[in-house]
Amino acid sequence: MRNMLLILCLMLPTISGAEIYKWTDADGQVHYGEKPVGPQSREVRIDTAPGAAPPDQRQRLENIKRWNAARQRERQQAREREAKRKAEEARREKHCGKLRNQLADLERGGVNWYELDAQGERRYMSEQEVASRTVKLRQRVKQACR
Repeated sequence: MRNMLLILCLMLPTISGAEIYKWTDADGQVHYGEKPVGPQSREVRIDTAPGAAPPDQRQRLENIKRWNAARQRERQQAREREAKRKAEEARREKHCGKLRNQLADLERGGVNWYELDAQGERRYMSEQEVASRTVKLRQRVKQACR
């Protein structure tokens, strides 16, 4: 649609005497053309300023180049946003995987769980500590892994 409007605007000086018709198709898409298409087509008047000189070919080319450069910047920014979103999603999935594995290990049971104290010695956890840690891990999984 933007391309059509850009071309239409660039062609205004050459088609100022021509008739332009506008219509909307069944899907709600607006179209422009030199010939009417059915009864819903209506003529669009394009007035040019009196005494305004049409832009020369060089100016038109510059306008197109500026438009293309802006469009390329928009596309690049969109690609960067998408890459950032995917990287964040991958990081979150990796974190969720670790949390789920820890939770599965705790829920599996049958293992003596321990923590290392300040001296590097094993301190075995009681059943209440394991149950408490399991509850906390479930909450973290629920929050982080939606």
